[in-house]
Amino acid sequence: MYPSTPHPPQEQTHASAAASKAHLQHETRGLIYSLISSAYRDVPDSELLSLFQTSQEKVLNFLQSSPVSEAKSVSNSMQQIILTLQEHERDFLPLRKQFTALFLHPEGVHAYESVYMGKKKRLMDKPWVEVKNFYLEYGLEKGSVEELTEDHIAVELGFMAHLAYMSADDELEEGELDLLAGQAKFLEQHVLQWVPRLCRDMTARPFTGFYGLVARMTQSWVVLDHRALQEAL
Repeated sequence: MYPSTPHPPQEQTHASAAASKAHLQHETRGLIYSLISSAYRDVPDSELLSLFQTSQEKVLNFLQSSPVSEAKSVSNSMQQIILTLQEHERDFLPLRKQFTALFLHPEGVHAYESVYMGKKKRLMDKPWVEVKNFYLEYGLEKGSVEELTEDHIAVELGFMAHLAYMSADDELEEGELDLLAGQAKFLEQHVLQWVPRLCRDMTARPFTGFYGLVARMTQSWVVLDHRALQEAL
């Protein structure tokens, strides 16, 4: 099964206090990656609004524990994303037009690692192969229902969500640090190599609007999470 936008596992009430805290932290990390992944996957709709609204309290409480500026940026961006979606709840067409102009129009951006990192700057270049091989190390490959290629930003962030949810497994004992190291490695070798540039390109487009908020949340979160993973290793 391919990790597009995973759903968080059920909370475990029988775990110890320390294990429960770690479980909640990784589960919330996975949730944040899932939220951002969903924003890139398709045009905005009521389902995206519901996903952000139902996750808001949990995510904001998690971010309050961090004093760094990126945490505040993620928090503020998420709240503004929710407000913008609420303002368009009766008519998502203006936001859908932004999605089309930004991601589907030739003058927009191309949210694929191969376009940013490949020598030929085209789809399915060498970075795409490297990302596929990384997924295979965790027993994951593209399913028939997945329309996006493996190096699309929505899929790469979905993969990070999948690994974070794996880290939230209370039954995970051996290999926990290896799993965290794998997440840090994927960020360093792939996500952080091109996503910050994508986010800058998104905000530079005159028709970005709503997606400027998504870009800011994305940029701040991947930097924040990478720093936290480094501290945990």
